[in-house]
Amino acid sequence: MEENEKTPVEEIKEVKVEEPTNKEIDKLKQALSKSNAEAAEYKRKLREKMSEQEQRDAEAKEAAENMKAELDALRRERTVANYKAEYLKIGYDADLAAATAEALANGETEKVFANQKVVFDNLKKQYEANALNNTPDLTAGKPVSEQEIYKEKLRHWAGLK
Repeated sequence: MEENEKTPVEEIKEVKVEEPTNKEIDKLKQALSKSNAEAAEYKRKLREKMSEQEQRDAEAKEAAENMKAELDALRRERTVANYKAEYLKIGYDADLAAATAEALANGETEKVFANQKVVFDNLKKQYEANALNNTPDLTAGKPVSEQEIYKEKLRHWAGLK
């Protein structure tokens, strides 16, 4: 190494660092303390504000969820009522129409089909019974005239048969 060149360690030793005075240190400490206090106050205010805002948001969210649940319930009720009305139109009794409408609204197709089978079996029995009641009596191969059918009905109504 050359004599004129100094090592970095020697250069650092030669640099004179001025020591801050107690007055400057106190001034810096006060400024730091004041800024920390202001930051703490802003944080506290922000937390309070956020809490109020979050509380309002939570209340609004809860109110919206309640309205949605009520709306969904009303829509479902209307759907079930419409289904029940349609089932009543096609001949279901009131209880079976209500049960079938509920099942349809719930997506329970097996129950819907089972209820349809019950209704169709009942209708089939009614039609068969009506067909047997309205069938004229057998004749011994001779044609039945309208007058004879009328006489049979009169006898039947009079209780003579």
